[in-house]
Amino acid sequence: MKKGFTIIEIVVVVGIMLILLAIAFTSVRMANDSMSAKTHEEIYTAIMSAARRARYGVNNCDWGVYFVYNPITKQASQYIIYCGENYAGRQQDEDITTNIDDSILFSNISLNNVLPYIGDGNEITFEYLTGSPHQIGSIELSTQAGISTITIDDFGFTSIDYVQ
Repeated sequence: MKKGFTIIEIVVVVGIMLILLAIAFTSVRMANDSMSAKTHEEIYTAIMSAARRARYGVNNCDWGVYFVYNPITKQASQYIIYCGENYAGRQQDEDITTNIDDSILFSNISLNNVLPYIGDGNEITFEYLTGSPHQIGSIELSTQAGISTITIDDFGFTSIDYVQ
């Protein structure tokens, strides 16, 4: 009697290993897509949070979100929810800072100031009690999972649209 494996046994074992690898690869990809969508939602939620804080009159000031953004790499390392008319004149002790996953690219930040307000193009500020925005426009976010666009209109309403 010979010792060893038959070709059928080897093919079965290799087949099972390939199936397990395919399942693992799919799971990792789905987890990455889910994390990207979660980060898009976090940014959207931060903007909504600033608008709510302004409408509710928290600390009797305007509230906004500032993106620490590099226009060359198109990456934002963090966002800061702040209290004040603009990021430059904010109350620094009220800052809420959150890091952003570096796999997210800010493909396009197109925020325009509403007169008489000013900003540096990387911030969105909402007016105390009314929630009216000092900046309007959109932010386009890209990941391997797809593209989403966050839009702020003249009334301070914010929406997010996903494109796969």
